[in-house]
Parts: sequence; structure tokens; C-alpha cells
Amino acid sequence: MLEDVVLKIKSILQTNLPTKLDTIETQRGDGIVLDDIASFFISRFQKDDAFARPAIFVIGEDTPIIDFRLGTAREIEAKHIIGIILIAEDADDDVLQKKMWRYANAVERTIGDNYTLDDTVVMCDVNRLKYESVQDYIPSSTFVRAAVLRVAVTERYIV
Repeated sequence: MLEDVVLKIKSILQTNLPTKLDTIETQRGDGIVLDDIASFFISRFQKDDAFARPAIFVIGEDTPIIDFRLGTAREIEAKHIIGIILIAEDADDDVLQKKMWRYANAVERTIGDNYTLDDTVVMCDVNRLKYESVQDYIPSSTFVRAAVLRVAVTERYIV
């Protein structure tokens, strides 16, 4: 179910992202600090919402379903589309862009390391990434940017 997949991705990110961020920080060694994610949500943010940053929003966007008949059982294959929106801020716009690349890389690595999620998910991968300014939507005296990752999750189960 879409709900289960969204909650599982959120849980995996909450549990594993701090280690990935530390690893990237150490590998780069240039003094740019990647703060742990302060807020996780399973809903979209609204204009002028106040929340601690950096923040991640894990959003179930779409679930086309394919139904197979296997004798008396039905196998359901759901191809979930999950949006992961990461929002961060910094006083220096160039530093913020580097942080966004690194945060997105950490999310991609975390998803890649956990691509099966559980026993019903057969594949989970990031298939799209874009960066956007969200300065007009989120009140801040610093630069604010979003990384939007699109994750495709194939889930199979028998009903």
C-alpha cells in the first residue's frame, strides 16, 4: 500500500540519513557542515509554513496498479511514485547549493542501500532530481532551496 511505502521510506531516511551525511561531510572535508534533518513530514508544505530546517517531506503522489490472476490468487503490482522534497537554508547561496547536492546524494545513497524496503517491495530507485528556489514560499532571512527527488517503487503482493 502507498501509505506503508511512504512510512517505510520516511523511517529509513530518519534512521540512516545522519550516518550518510556524516560520511559525505568527512569525504568532502571542506568545512561545509551538513546538519541532521530537523523535521520529517508525510504531507506537502504550504506557503508560509513554519518548520525547522533542513526538512524532508515524503509524499505519496501516484499509484498505478496492475492486477494479475494466478490461479485462484490475485497478484497486485503497484508502481508507486513517491516525492521526496528536501528543504534547507544557508546565509551563503553558493554554500547552500553545495549542501543541496550533498543532501540529495545522501538521500539517493540511503534509498539505494535499502532498495527493497521490505518483503513486498521489489525495487525502489530515484529516477529524477531537480533543484528549485522556494524563497517566495518560505519566509526566511537567508537563502532557501529545495531538492525534489522522484522515487519509483514497485510493490508486489498476493491478495
